[in-house]
Amino acid sequence: MATTDIILPQVNARGIFVLYAPYANYLDPNTIYECKEIRKFDELIKKKVNIRKEYYNNSISEADYKTHLANGASIVTLRSDAGQLRYVPSPYIKSFPLGIGVPYRNIVLGIRLGALKDDVDLTVLKTKIQDLVKNTMGIDSECITAVTSETTILSYADSDSLELARKTATTDPTSNTSKLVKQEAEILALRNTITLLEKYIVDNKI
Repeated sequence: MATTDIILPQVNARGIFVLYAPYANYLDPNTIYECKEIRKFDELIKKKVNIRKEYYNNSISEADYKTHLANGASIVTLRSDAGQLRYVPSPYIKSFPLGIGVPYRNIVLGIRLGALKDDVDLTVLKTKIQDLVKNTMGIDSECITAVTSETTILSYADSDSLELARKTATTDPTSNTSKLVKQEAEILALRNTITLLEKYIVDNKI
């Protein structure tokens, strides 16, 4: 079944498209598609494109095709985020996104730590990252450890040198984190001083 109404999505419209039979299963269900292009039948015919052969389902009659042509139908190009292209005759579009709604997708934020000892304990780091995400984004996140390389064997001397350099870097007073902690401590000290001064002024009626 197709519609005789010429109602087209806008180019760049994104969302869920629903099609009439025989195209009802042509799109992957619950997949976001974006309208990339709309080409009129007349335009394609001038370019000697065989519309029925290239874009029409075999079950659609010649009479239906001619009706669509007479009604000014178009071929609508849809593209999924994965790059999948679908070409749909406009009379078989049942519904399309109207710009109502907000697209969401799962996001993974990766942090490359470089080479670490196999027995390194990342529990504290993962907890801090989760706390930071919660405080910054309001999201209960999950930290997953993933190994991305083969194991490399270092000498004891090289390992000790690497671990010393890493631990030294964590206490570097010029790091942004250290600066932030220091500034927060200074702010807290100033607030305490202000509180004491305010109390002194009130107590002594100055």
